[in-house]
Amino acid sequence: MSIYISISCFGTDAELEQTIKSAASNSVLNSGLHFGIALIGTREVHDGEKFISELIRDLPKTQEYTIREYGMLEEVGVGAARNAAKSLYAGQDHFLQIDSHTYFSLGWDKTLVEYLEKATKITNNAKTVLTGTLGSYTYDEFGIIPEQLPDGGNFYYSIWNGEKHEKIIPSFEHDDACNVTAALMRMVSGNSLAPSVKVTGAFMFGGKEFANRRPLPEGIIFWEEEIIQSIELIDEGFSLALPHIEAVLHHFYKNDETNTGRGKRTDVDKEYILRGVDWTERRAQMVDTWNSYINNPANQKKIKVFERYAGIDLRSGLVKFKHPLYYANIGTLPLEGGKNVG
Repeated sequence: MSIYISISCFGTDAELEQTIKSAASNSVLNSGLHFGIALIGTREVHDGEKFISELIRDLPKTQEYTIREYGMLEEVGVGAARNAAKSLYAGQDHFLQIDSHTYFSLGWDKTLVEYLEKATKITNNAKTVLTGTLGSYTYDEFGIIPEQLPDGGNFYYSIWNGEKHEKIIPSFEHDDACNVTAALMRMVSGNSLAPSVKVTGAFMFGGKEFANRRPLPEGIIFWEEEIIQSIELIDEGFSLALPHIEAVLHHFYKNDETNTGRGKRTDVDKEYILRGVDWTERRAQMVDTWNSYINNPANQKKIKVFERYAGIDLRSGLVKFKHPLYYANIGTLPLEGGKNVG
């Protein structure tokens, strides 16, 4: 039972080596891990050459790797970067997409496989994906501190919150799924699984069906990634399940450096500005990308299906349906006669 771990890294990220080493050392299934790493513009940034040579030197020798470099202006935005890492997949049994700043605790692979099997039985759908907002980890002078529960989140519920970016894509205005019904709470308590309204790009885990999903539109810059990915997965008949786990954690950088200053990651905006790219214009492209997708006549059917699924009007971000389909159970799709058959 093999697992492909898909990682895209823009420039340099001090957490990438730790991400790989924790995944390798804390794996217990002995199933074989294959890391697909897309380095975007890494050799072009300050200390990039050193970063690459030290990364390759220090990689655990017991695992398999495919590392490919891309020019900074060749793969612009998260859509192209995610696709680049996905393209290195080579037929492994499971596919895990994460960010380059992730911590894996002991037995993480066993936990993910077991939760996916549990969720697939509930959904009765081989095209099931585990996804959700991960808990976090930080550092002190002694090393990693798992914080586990995400700030303000119940059961790692994945919800779009545009905050200062609401002019690009509206915030989703609805409640945490865990507050909706007593029946749903019983499901979560009994299975440690809940339905997910959308994916979180920093954590998605599935089987070969997920590995062979459609690629993201190349023009995606950043904020629109998760909603478009969710629309596409629902259209392809996937079920989205949200696990309550502590096996995988995410590092939330502050001012592009770790809490102890043990390293930094590349400042994306600065690097593009140095190369003559008007980043204000690139940010504006998010709006164009979103509008072209949401207004494309070819996308209207699947957009309507997702709005019914999520209960959200994607143009306003406001509640559209009081009892959306995803509240009912995890396996909301495929639909037969408009009824939930999961």
